[in-house]
Amino acid sequence: MSTSPETPVLPSVTHFGSNRFAIVDQHQRYWTGTCWSQPNVDTNAVTFSTANDALIVSHSLLLQQHEGLAVTQFVCPVYIDMTGPVAFEQLPLRHWLFNATKLIIDYPQVGCGPVARSYVECCLEYKESVEIHDAYTQATSDPVSAGNSNTQPCILSLVNSGTPEFRRWSVADQYLRYWTGSTFTEPKDHAAALKFADWPTAQAAAHKLLMSDFVPFPMRHFVAPLYIAIHADTAISTRDLEMWLIRATKLLIDSPPEGNGTIGGAFGTCRIGFDEIKTAG
Repeated sequence: MSTSPETPVLPSVTHFGSNRFAIVDQHQRYWTGTCWSQPNVDTNAVTFSTANDALIVSHSLLLQQHEGLAVTQFVCPVYIDMTGPVAFEQLPLRHWLFNATKLIIDYPQVGCGPVARSYVECCLEYKESVEIHDAYTQATSDPVSAGNSNTQPCILSLVNSGTPEFRRWSVADQYLRYWTGSTFTEPKDHAAALKFADWPTAQAAAHKLLMSDFVPFPMRHFVAPLYIAIHADTAISTRDLEMWLIRATKLLIDSPPEGNGTIGGAFGTCRIGFDEIKTAG
């Protein structure tokens, strides 16, 4: 694969059929295993049974374009909040996090890194998750009515409501009702939606809405490290890295197959502490 540094190939993972995945670049060319196809031609595309398998190959393709560059290691925390009428243990928590969470880096939208000739790769390490004992939050009221099995659970998603030049995000529920900041609109009424300037801020608003149903229950707070490696031929400040990661990354929880938490009746959220990035020592 020959690619000039000025025009990097930006691969991403896409669904291919009902339960397969493929790798496609910003020109809609598919990876065949040895080269890129013609645009929109998927006849010889290599397919994968899991998204993680496709991501490994996708990252390898990115890394090939940045071989020989100096590597700087950073680390920042990922905060996990778990609540519900149950006790939480480390092993099932790690299992749920590994299977339910997905860290996505939008290379096609923001490029490979903060500066030209740079590439950022990230790795979540849930095996090192630890409980923050002094951040345990007690129940604030009688939990009898919380988590009522007869209540339809609220499912929230973040919707792109801006343009490629001015990215904005809105919070919507499963009925396509949008959050205005105080209530939800009528279905599909996007005009009154509250728009957020970046993904983490919109995600925090969605988490607050979801957690409101679990206020009566105690909450446990955990933290796990996110390791970041920057391949670049110039120095990159932690501030520049933070701003790029805020635009580039999304930490998602794929709740339907894995449930909302470690076991029934539990609910968990995750967020990245972008403002706490530091050089890994």
